[in-house]
Amino acid sequence: MKRQNTLMILSIVVSVLAVSISFFSLFLSQNSTKNQLLSLYDNTTKNSPDQDSTYQLPTQSAAWVVQNSIIDVIEAVSPSVVNIIISKNMTYFLQDPARYWRWTMVEKKAQIWWGSWIIASKDWLILTNKHVVEDVDAEYSVILNNWKVYTAQSVRIDPTIDIAVLQVVDQQGNIPDDLQPASFVDFRDEVRIWQFAIAIGNALAEYQNSVTLGIISALNRQLDAEKKDSLYIGLYQTDTPINPGNSWGPLLNIYWQVLWINTAITAIWDGIWFALPVNQQFIDATIDSLRTYNSIKRPFLWVEYVDLNKPVALELGVQQELGVFVQRVVSGTPADKADIQKGDIILSINDFTITKTLPFMYHIYQFKPNDTVEFKILRNDTILTKNIQLWTL
Repeated sequence: MKRQNTLMILSIVVSVLAVSISFFSLFLSQNSTKNQLLSLYDNTTKNSPDQDSTYQLPTQSAAWVVQNSIIDVIEAVSPSVVNIIISKNMTYFLQDPARYWRWTMVEKKAQIWWGSWIIASKDWLILTNKHVVEDVDAEYSVILNNWKVYTAQSVRIDPTIDIAVLQVVDQQGNIPDDLQPASFVDFRDEVRIWQFAIAIGNALAEYQNSVTLGIISALNRQLDAEKKDSLYIGLYQTDTPINPGNSWGPLLNIYWQVLWINTAITAIWDGIWFALPVNQQFIDATIDSLRTYNSIKRPFLWVEYVDLNKPVALELGVQQELGVFVQRVVSGTPADKADIQKGDIILSINDFTITKTLPFMYHIYQFKPNDTVEFKILRNDTILTKNIQLWTL
């Protein structure tokens, strides 16, 4: 009996020692992890890029870098995003409470829609979709990020794509001087599938600087539109949620640059949005046209063509899968005088190779009417160089 008691006491002592050792090991492990985290935090805050431009962030802080990049984008671009309120005189029929069979017709101004637009320049400045501003009887009020309110005075419509530009004035009829244009991506910068896409706007016309984040799913999509006055080609597809009120506003990359103008959403499936590609050269050409012609005029090569890809190349029986296949040349135009022929393949414009990222039309639209542009042409295995002036309608 005495021997059993002794064994029981020894087993209890051993168990207590084992538990104590486990807790002590766990304490040391937690302290080690804590010290590693504190060390990483010190490295990423005390040696931040603001204090030392040569500092290389550790690989563990990649999320920190992305998060701060997105914050920087919103802070930089939000002053260039405006809220738009569309109002119109509407007719209402009110029932006479004393005589229910009598109705009174009343006309009253009402808000019929809202959205977000982007400032493109300091004079002709607000960029949006033209299907938004087609109602000539509506009134368009623009609210800046600082809550100043202006009225849209002039509206100019793009003849081919779903783009419109508006000029706003203050109560005295003057163009305001406190507008901050956004920065647009350069035409030569590559836009890649699966890169980040950030939407910013005024959701429901009430929640300023509402931001959503997604990726680019595809490039150069095409949609069939009910209205045939716009070409919905070359669209970028994204899963970035476009909330009501963020529509018609910008999509951004993480370098503070506007890439697209939100334009469409699928009617059946949520999570599939489309945007029109824009770039700095396109914006500059648009603003120059407004200053020169007081309207948006686009340049044209005056040829009928088809953008090449593998299926089209197989159908046409050509080996070249990139570029533009000329099907017809309009007689008497600069292209005709430069001896552009049916069957020619346009490879590049001003040394910029035509790729599958954008249709040929968008390559042309980075120039202004009457610009002379260098084209590289493939004809019977020979590359020719042609300098051709771009005419407008």
